[in-house]
Amino acid sequence: MLFNIKLDTTSDYMCNDEDWPKVCCDVMVECETLVDLAKTIFGKEYGDGYVDTYAFIDPERRLVTDFHIIYKAEDDSQDDMTIKVTDIADQVDYFIILEQQGGKEFREFIADANIRIHTRREKKLDQLLDVINNFLNDKEIRIPSSDYDEFVDSLESSLDFGLENVIKDRLRALSDWASKYYPDEDYFYSVLFDAGFTGKQIEDACGEDTAEAAKKYWEEHGFI
Repeated sequence: MLFNIKLDTTSDYMCNDEDWPKVCCDVMVECETLVDLAKTIFGKEYGDGYVDTYAFIDPERRLVTDFHIIYKAEDDSQDDMTIKVTDIADQVDYFIILEQQGGKEFREFIADANIRIHTRREKKLDQLLDVINNFLNDKEIRIPSSDYDEFVDSLESSLDFGLENVIKDRLRALSDWASKYYPDEDYFYSVLFDAGFTGKQIEDACGEDTAEAAKKYWEEHGFI
């Protein structure tokens, strides 16, 4: 069962891009269930302090991965706890809830976080390639351009620098979400189209049958 969360649009949205490559965003949310749970666990049911609750977000995969709860007492002491969202379908649904509540401002925040991630990723990859290229030049090693391009692609994938892994993760998460909350496959295909996924991306992540079924649905309903 999902917690009934409400995005606090009066608080700042934070992007911890310094934690690259595991970049995490956090937004403040309101949730009476989480507040009561935290007070019970901390033994503060009748305390005079207050509780702040944050949703931790993976901006690339568009998932809410954790809730972080902080109890602050009047004497400035505090306790905190983290609750992990273990079900991938729930992680997707929580994100969708926040996106719907936050609207344009929230979407712009997530887009900006992804720009930061991609910029940092490209910078790190360029630094790594500079080291490799300097080594090759020092050793006077020559590699055909086609082999070098293939090496760069493999390097990006192995180090999780490439976007292909992110796209696959997003598609598989959406598939789990749709299976749990919207078992009607037609709705799932509509979501995939609206999200801008291509047939090739769907095939790579979910298999040829799903890709063909999605394409057939898009054609029959005038999406393409």
